[in-house]
Amino acid sequence: MKLSILLAFTAVANAATASLPASSERKLYVARQGSNLKLGGKRWTMSGANVYWLGLDENVVPPKGQPYYAPFMASYPTKGRITEAMNILNTMGARTIRSQTLGVSVGNPLSLMPALGKWNEEAFDTIDWADYYHGGKFDFLRFRGINVDPNNLTAEVQQFYTNRTVVNDFKTYIKKLITHCNKYTGQTYAEDPTIFAYETGNELGGPVFGDKDVPAAWTAEITAYVKSLAPKKLTIDGTYGINPTHLPLPSVDIYSDHFYPRNISKLSADISTVGAANKVFIAGEYQWGPDLGGDSLSSFYANIEERQNTYNPVIAGDHFWSLFGHNVPDCHTFVNHTSDVNTMQYGNTSYSDAYKEAIGMVRQHLFEMKGEAVGVSTPRVPCPGPLMDLGYSR
Repeated sequence: MKLSILLAFTAVANAATASLPASSERKLYVARQGSNLKLGGKRWTMSGANVYWLGLDENVVPPKGQPYYAPFMASYPTKGRITEAMNILNTMGARTIRSQTLGVSVGNPLSLMPALGKWNEEAFDTIDWADYYHGGKFDFLRFRGINVDPNNLTAEVQQFYTNRTVVNDFKTYIKKLITHCNKYTGQTYAEDPTIFAYETGNELGGPVFGDKDVPAAWTAEITAYVKSLAPKKLTIDGTYGINPTHLPLPSVDIYSDHFYPRNISKLSADISTVGAANKVFIAGEYQWGPDLGGDSLSSFYANIEERQNTYNPVIAGDHFWSLFGHNVPDCHTFVNHTSDVNTMQYGNTSYSDAYKEAIGMVRQHLFEMKGEAVGVSTPRVPCPGPLMDLGYSR
């Protein structure tokens, strides 16, 4: 997982690109009422996928002449790849996308902020089209001469949360992102209802992975600042796990945890803890493959789905890790994400029967979370789907 991501962004998949028909729901804002999410006064769920590469990717070497930063293997995904991902998720029944590189893009020449105070407006093009690469707290620290090795963490990493200059730098970045006006929609990221929540980070913590050592004061300041810029947006605590000191914060709406492997006991404990604070919980990431250990995918889903039939389910949804499609405009070759066993290539006929069955189960669950019953089939999705100008032209 990418420990360096700082700000995640979640968008409504059904209204995320101009290729999809407008609806009245697109104009409504998701709101929180206690431990429930509401859209248009009705309870709303937010299940879908992690598609981290929508803003910047490291898995494809583009054609010669296209933007590419070899040291990080960084390139912009084509609009065709983004569009196909949206079409896949609509076919799968997803409502939401959790995408890290739409939110934080710093530290390399193709990033939104390649260096402190330097802005690359071209990076907004793919972010706008997705309507979120690598980079994050280590870059913000490095910008101020604080060099921390991500593979050998020390207490210095806490300066990201406590150093006033670094915190202000991060807030400057947040303001630039949220106040940007999307050239395709004519709305700022603060105004666009299809961007319904901002997450303070991805798997945030302190010197020890999973220690949840994120100061409550920092989480309170960042979430309050997001809401000052975008009053109608929800905020998600990006700490890896539930930090009890964050639960009373009025500016945090949603809490999250990740499940590697799937663990129903942990899931139930998280839901109980967050429910007691009258807030919302989501499973921000989980492994979907059938042979990766932990509790079965079917029992994990059953636990979440059964809670939706209660008055106060607390858990509003989940996002599997992670979706990839074809290397559009090449619709015959799937993009491979290194050796990540949790990568889902929807429509890949080379998968084993067990994996194909699991993908069908994921799709069935995503529809179930919307109150719709479907079988375990996996309908074909055209590549890339509607819209023209889907290649590398920028």
